[in-house]
Amino acid sequence: MCVFFVCVQVTRILKVGNESTKLKATDVLLSIIQHDTPALRTFLLKQQDHMMFALLIREFTEGAGDSGLPEQVADLLKQLLDPDTMDTSVEKNEFLDVFYDQFLGRLLDVLVQDKGINPREGTRSVPAATIGLVVDLMCFLVLQHSFRCKYWALRNQLVPKVMSVLRRKERWLVCAAVRFFRTMLSIKGDIEFYTRIILKGNLLEPLMTVFIENGTRYNLLYSAVLELLEYIRKSNIKPLIEFLVVHYGDRFADMDYTETFKGLRIRYEQHQDAGAESEEARSRALASTRTSEPPLRGLTYSFGLDGEPLGPA
Repeated sequence: MCVFFVCVQVTRILKVGNESTKLKATDVLLSIIQHDTPALRTFLLKQQDHMMFALLIREFTEGAGDSGLPEQVADLLKQLLDPDTMDTSVEKNEFLDVFYDQFLGRLLDVLVQDKGINPREGTRSVPAATIGLVVDLMCFLVLQHSFRCKYWALRNQLVPKVMSVLRRKERWLVCAAVRFFRTMLSIKGDIEFYTRIILKGNLLEPLMTVFIENGTRYNLLYSAVLELLEYIRKSNIKPLIEFLVVHYGDRFADMDYTETFKGLRIRYEQHQDAGAESEEARSRALASTRTSEPPLRGLTYSFGLDGEPLGPA
């Protein structure tokens, strides 16, 4: 009952309070979540129209970037969405259903509306800090809600929308998009799924374009992309290796300042050799079946009195 009363008051504050008061209200919610997370989830789930949930998402996406409020809401959402702290099916299913069905799309709309990402179709200038928080939360969802996030991503263009952050001019935001790319490939069972999305949406091209434009400057972006390419090589993700070598092999020849590009080409050539050997083996097998003796079916054999075969009748 105490949590319910406090949450009702916090809802009112989030609705009409000023930035300072809202910040203190979210402090209260963070305190509640440390002691009684299920009670807070239950309130968010059962409240009419999920009012407080909607207000928290509004503060996340529309709050002042320098107020600290979006950061607190992002931290609060991560703790609410952490499956390791969900003990009942109501929390694991109904609560996540509400978030994915009603609120996740609003978070991604921030990226679609930003003029820095979509100069023509954007409707407002979103603070860089807010975009960074959205990308960070998407990384969290990919890791923590593997199956549910994949299903939602397939229907709602999650991956292309997040990777559109590569168009922002802030280098640390571009690095955030690279980190999201790396996160998608970090779960072994999900690599094939996200690889198909990456290739279908041609999402490696803008990433490599940003990397090439960065040149030989040894900065955070250079390190992030290089680590991603090295991970693709070590994990032997064949479709991505083939795309990189086929489309950027000529440029790799000029990038002799690291062994990563040479390693990618070697991997690609190994795949080609293995494919040629496999094709040759299949051809030999097919030729041998064509020249082999006819099958026994359809032939009648004679046998002597001692049971020894005499040959075809």
